[in-house]
Amino acid sequence: MELSVLIPSFRRPEPLLATIRDILKQEDVEFEVIVVDQNTTWPSELEAARLEVLRDERVQWITGYPPGVVAARNHAAQKAIGEVLLFIDDDVRIEYRGFIKGHLEPYLDPRVAAVTGAELYLGTPQLEQFRVAEFGVIQFGEAWVDRSPLAQVIGFSRSSWRGEVVCSFFTCNASIRRSVFMKVGGFDEGFEGNAYGDDYDLAIRMVEAGHRVVYSPKPWLIHLQLPMGGLRLSDADNGTSEFARAVSPLLFFFRHARKGLVWDLFYRHVLRKTVLRRGNLIPPWNQIPAWIGFLRAIPVAMRRAKRTSP
Repeated sequence: MELSVLIPSFRRPEPLLATIRDILKQEDVEFEVIVVDQNTTWPSELEAARLEVLRDERVQWITGYPPGVVAARNHAAQKAIGEVLLFIDDDVRIEYRGFIKGHLEPYLDPRVAAVTGAELYLGTPQLEQFRVAEFGVIQFGEAWVDRSPLAQVIGFSRSSWRGEVVCSFFTCNASIRRSVFMKVGGFDEGFEGNAYGDDYDLAIRMVEAGHRVVYSPKPWLIHLQLPMGGLRLSDADNGTSEFARAVSPLLFFFRHARKGLVWDLFYRHVLRKTVLRRGNLIPPWNQIPAWIGFLRAIPVAMRRAKRTSP
């Protein structure tokens, strides 16, 4: 079974190259790597390193694609030839040489539509435990299936030791059968700007359509969570407007909020990413443009939420 690794990238050239080098060290598996480079320019001091990566025939590099991570992922999926699409971020390190094999193994069960892998962080005890772990065959328990898809997607830990049947898909480290991805319509490009919620939305749509999603600790990686580039809200050079920052979390809220989780979802996944974001509280006068953007985004998000599929 062939796999395509899909990496959209924006303003993280050096971490991206490190991520690709790690992927190219994967063992005993066939794969391709598709990079969607959304940078307007590439640093001259890193051009030689980029060309070195491109000498590997498994790497396809798409340049000149406009910024927008959701559309970039969909575009990469259209170009991919693998039966399985593996999405990773451009600021991850992959030490485990069986990472791709860990993603592919659950697909031996034809019922499995998607796999979410483990996401670990530098300096944590969990990372040290994963580094020395010897994983055997992963069994997938059913402990989460009695919870609503929304409760699962916002409550599941990505550093668990146990394999589970879940409603979970995190584009930092998750794979999906290409046929299922196309069947459910891919990522909804109504999620724009910083685009938080597009992967949660895909997970819920998959599960509600009857597809089986599993979490496996075996394909683990390290998420560096770099303070600059990508979607990072803490990046002072992130030029996304307050309107664009609000549309995606509001779209997810209006489409998926359910009784019992409305306030938690609204506070943690909408307000904390928009008007109550630290950068909008300090200095306090940033509240004015934040609220203007937020209020402008509400009717737009409500209209988009009425669409049942991308």
